Amino acid sequence: MLWALGLLGFFAVIGFVISGIMYLVAAGDEEQQKKAKKAMYYSITGVIVGLIGLVVIYAVQKMLGAQSQF
Repeated sequence: MLWALGLLGFFAVIGFVISGIMYLVAAGDEEQQKKAKKAMYYSITGVIVGLIGLVVIYAVQKMLGAQSQF
């Protein structure tokens, strides 16, 4: 699970950088700015979903009394 979170973090940073560059390069073009904002929204949503998944796994693990491998 930790390697999956590492990949999620890596792709999230790449998504943030790409959408930031898209926003800067838009130079006033409202359509391009909307695309960049949408890309940033999807990057943030992906990170939140990944973190919620981690919390759910830890909660289920705690409820079942399983030993942690993390």
